[in-house]
Amino acid sequence: MSKKILIVEDDEITALSIETFLENEGYDVLPSVNCADDALEMIKTNNIALVLSDINILGAVDGSQLAKKVYLEHGIRTIFLTAYYNDELMQEAIEAKAYTYLVKPYREFELKTAIELAFSTIKSDAPTKIKIVNFSSFKYEDEKFFKDNEEIKFTKKESKLLEILIKSINNTVSQEELALELYEKDDNSAKTNLRKIISRLRSKYNIEISTHKSQGYSLSNANPS
Repeated sequence: MSKKILIVEDDEITALSIETFLENEGYDVLPSVNCADDALEMIKTNNIALVLSDINILGAVDGSQLAKKVYLEHGIRTIFLTAYYNDELMQEAIEAKAYTYLVKPYREFELKTAIELAFSTIKSDAPTKIKIVNFSSFKYEDEKFFKDNEEIKFTKKESKLLEILIKSINNTVSQEELALELYEKDDNSAKTNLRKIISRLRSKYNIEISTHKSQGYSLSNANPS
C-alpha cells in the first residue's frame, strides 16, 4: 500500500515545517502545493494515499471542495489542518469524508497520531471500485453503459453524473457537490444545467434518479453485482 502524503498549504513556512517534520519521522512526503489545481495534478501523476490540507488555500476551490473532489474521483481522503473552527467548517469536513480535523496550533504528536490512524484504516475504508451495477433498465460494467446488451453512449456530462451517483449508491449526493464535479462551480447557472441533465436522463432514458428536497439526488434501483 502506498503511504505517500501530499500537503496542500498556502503558507510556505507552515508547509515547510510540516514537510520537514514528516520526513524526519520517516514518511514519504511529496513537494507541497498551495492550490487545488496543483494538488489535482500531483494526484494524477503520483500514487498518493493521504492528503493534508488547510481549508483556506489559494484559488477558487477551497480545501473542503478539494477534499470532496479527491475522494469522489480518486478515493483519497483528507486530514484538515486549519486555524479556524466552527460548526459550518466541521460539517464541511464531514461531508468531505475527512479523516479528522486538527486545529492550529496542534502538537506534532497529534498530527502523527492522526496520520497513523488514517493509514490503519485506508485499506478497509477506501471506496470499493464497482465493476457491475444494474439500475433502471441499464447495466454499468467496466466504465461502460449497456441496455439490452447494447452499449449506450451518453454525453460526457451525463456519464460523469451517473458514475458519481453509482459510486455513492444508497447515499444522497448534494446538488452543490454534483455541480462542482460537473462544472467546477456551484452557482445558480451550474445548478440549472445540472437539473437539465437530470431531467433529460429521466425523460429520454427513463432512468430513475430520486430527488431529495434540500439535500440532493440519488440513483434508484441501483444494485451492485
